[in-house]
Amino acid sequence: PIYPFIISISMGFGKFLSVSYHFIQKFIQIFFLFLTQILTLKILRKLKVGNILTSLCILYLGFSPALVNSALSLYSEIVTYPIMLTIILLSCKAWQSFQTSWKKPVVLGFLCGLAFIAITFVKGIFEIIVPIYFMTYAFFAMRSLIKKNIKLFINSIVFLSTLLLTFYIPLTMYKFLNKKYNGNFA
Repeated sequence: PIYPFIISISMGFGKFLSVSYHFIQKFIQIFFLFLTQILTLKILRKLKVGNILTSLCILYLGFSPALVNSALSLYSEIVTYPIMLTIILLSCKAWQSFQTSWKKPVVLGFLCGLAFIAITFVKGIFEIIVPIYFMTYAFFAMRSLIKKNIKLFINSIVFLSTLLLTFYIPLTMYKFLNKKYNGNFA
């Protein structure tokens, strides 16, 4: 439902400005490409990738025919790029937060859950990725328990619980609404 919502915003602005909504939508999608470049830059900086390689990567993102085509065509893929990079950044912060108090994993679990619900509401196939993502942290939690590192175990369980509640509650509510109004629990 997110991509049709973005298109409806473009239609509203297009009607208000007396221009085609395609024109407005292209600007919104170019913004998503620009946001993708910024988030990629942030990830490359965190990985301490050299300036030359970083510059080439950011330039490629701006000139790649596949990415530019997805930014200038009416396809929802462009919206998933910055959300996926946000999930990667939040996941790295979450992984690092397990050494702190339980409060930071709660916040990061909530933000990751929101990011996953957003990307799933853009492309439904991402619903399948959440259990795979969950398994990596579940294995980490079990490993922490085996090694008797209770703090890591508790923080990873807190993160996972928050993430799953934040993801599955809105998703299930949406599916029930879809079942009520369209007859499909999807």
